[in-house]
Amino acid sequence: MTEPELFSFCASLSDTQTDRPFREGDYLVCRHKKSRKWFLLFYHREGKAYINLKQDPELSRVLRNSFRDLTPAWHMNRVHWNTILLSGDVPDEEICAQITDSYDLTLGTVDKKA
Repeated sequence: MTEPELFSFCASLSDTQTDRPFREGDYLVCRHKKSRKWFLLFYHREGKAYINLKQDPELSRVLRNSFRDLTPAWHMNRVHWNTILLSGDVPDEEICAQITDSYDLTLGTVDKKA
């Protein structure tokens, strides 16, 4: 998945926004507009593009055993968040499915009532 494809997919989800919450680095966060909860963190590390996504812990175990380039999250809660190397072995369809899951898991009660 390319970076433009990633950002286009995230923008297609309802009531989302992106921002750069940190002064240093090229971190980009995709979040819910109303609750401001993150569902995706994008960044570069060692010249490669990665995303962190929230995930159900049970599903995380299955996914981590299925894909070499889907690992416990870098710099986040490793039980509830995963890191995916965008140029790795995780197919685009699976990345989109995981983004959607992360979006749904972080939706929150404020957004669900709207």
